[in-house]
Amino acid sequence: MHWQPHRAAGVVEARERHEGWKTAMQQGGLEPRDSLAVECHWSASTGERAMQELLRQEPGIDAVFARQRPDRVGSARSAVAAGREGAVGCCSRGF
Repeated sequence: MHWQPHRAAGVVEARERHEGWKTAMQQGGLEPRDSLAVECHWSASTGERAMQELLRQEPGIDAVFARQRPDRVGSARSAVAAGREGAVGCCSRGF
């Protein structure tokens, strides 16, 4: 893979969003388990695969925080394909 400056610039923001997710989980009385953090690479296809993995790990999952919009799109596709449309909320803002 070659270096892509526009993506490298987003790394800091993605880390900050991840830290925000962890903080929000803790403030809500929930444990931010590392096993539920699945790496995506700013694409719908990796978001889709990540959601498939999360649904295997936690079939009853009802919310997903995607750090980038393409990740969220892929996550939503997998939720629909798994028959979980409306049962799993996917967001990328608010933390």
